Amino acid sequence: MAEMQDQLERLTNQRKEKLWEILFAISCVTIFTLPIILNVSLYKDDFNRAHGGTLQWDTDGRIIGYLLYRIAHLGSTRAVFDHPLGAIVCIPIMLLGGIFAYLLFQRKSLIWIGILSILLFGQPYFLENLSFSFDSPLMVLSTSICIAAAWICVSGEKPYLQAVSGGLVTIALLIYQPANNAFWIPVCVLAINSWGQTIKTDDNNNPLVFSTRKLLFRCGLIQASSFAIYKIILTPFFKLNEYSKSVLSTLDTKNLPSTVIRNINEFCDTLLRNGFDSNLGRFLAFYILISIILITSRYAIWRGCIKFIMLLSILALSQGLMLILDYQGLPVRTYIGVGAFLVSIAPIAWSTFEVRWKSPFIKRWIRRIYQIIVSAIVWGLINCSFAYGSAYRAQTELNNYYRQTITNNILRDNSVLQGKINKMVIIGKSPDSPIAKNTFKTYPFMSKIIDRVDGAASGVRLFRQYGLELKHAPESDLKNTNLQINSSKQFIDRPDYAITRQKEIIVVRFK
Repeated sequence: MAEMQDQLERLTNQRKEKLWEILFAISCVTIFTLPIILNVSLYKDDFNRAHGGTLQWDTDGRIIGYLLYRIAHLGSTRAVFDHPLGAIVCIPIMLLGGIFAYLLFQRKSLIWIGILSILLFGQPYFLENLSFSFDSPLMVLSTSICIAAAWICVSGEKPYLQAVSGGLVTIALLIYQPANNAFWIPVCVLAINSWGQTIKTDDNNNPLVFSTRKLLFRCGLIQASSFAIYKIILTPFFKLNEYSKSVLSTLDTKNLPSTVIRNINEFCDTLLRNGFDSNLGRFLAFYILISIILITSRYAIWRGCIKFIMLLSILALSQGLMLILDYQGLPVRTYIGVGAFLVSIAPIAWSTFEVRWKSPFIKRWIRRIYQIIVSAIVWGLINCSFAYGSAYRAQTELNNYYRQTITNNILRDNSVLQGKINKMVIIGKSPDSPIAKNTFKTYPFMSKIIDRVDGAASGVRLFRQYGLELKHAPESDLKNTNLQINSSKQFIDRPDYAITRQKEIIVVRFK
């Protein structure tokens, strides 16, 4: 406990000369978030809450997230679209996560708060999390809470600290479940780094106050107890919807190994594919490689090789408990562990400069090279955020054009106005905006998180903004009516799309 108090005192008792470091950290996070504030709104199911006013986080097992939203809106049970307030609220919460990471890895310069905040929340897979106008503050808060739990876990031996850390992990699960990986990843990376070192003294860079074995035991106990409380004690009281039941379901012991292997393979395949199809991805891969080499370079070859493999294994397993889920195709917004890993390796790699090289000349130049690499990563992530915001806005404007045009075409049919037609099927998807198409060439992963006009239920509901209230119908409904797509009356035929009518269903087909 005394160790934690000392860290907090060093954080709060800063000299005026360090004011620029605080401004740097705040500026980094604010600039990174600016494109989300200006360009991204009504992302995916945001429209459901903005239009219907329903919260529904409790039906996803996110009880505390539901309560926090109600408290923030003075007890209101109805969601109201207040963008960009959610994105603005994320800024101090992201900085809070950076502060907890700063304390966890015992950094000296406050510049690290900004760097760690960007690495944790600015990594490309977190852009989707920040896109949700309603959910983003909860997702960011849950991740920051897990970093705080990791800091408490490694900072003292008192039993009550273990209870506090476990309580925070459980709370985070009740806000947003995938954020759990931000707890165990930094703890395990610290444990791997400290393996073979003595407990913290004044002449080494081991931040732990107790042994590696004891730390892993504490981390495992906290993780297991928190998950047991969530899954066994609390889950039976949840009124989960069908989607949540399917996502949260786990397999029996017999099928568990094959499921875990399948999920690891899909996750690693995504990382490798995205990691080498853009300059930012290649630079991130280079940053990871160099950081791990620096971390393991101070050990004997055999121990360094083992640590190298263990650190890469942490990244491969960074989906954590989600690897045991039967649900396939988890979205990239669940890849929070990637950011937790990026946050964990930078400060540990930097600390090796204090003990690895005795020559001031070699130490100075290697430090400068690594400083350039980290600076380039931070700049690249900020640039990526601006590119995402611009591509999102350009695609949204094109989507709005198609929705308005299609609505105008459909409402010319009296059958729609008279209520004889009440369903819509959309086949294919609208074209990419030229700006978005060019952005996808540099950042291909963005293509999957930027929506087009397509046949998804959430996409059909967006037509209500233009006065067309039709129910979503899947394409399979056309087959059930034994009608061919082009067999009915076609009243609009354009080079980019065609509109047909089949009984009570409007069919929009993008060419």
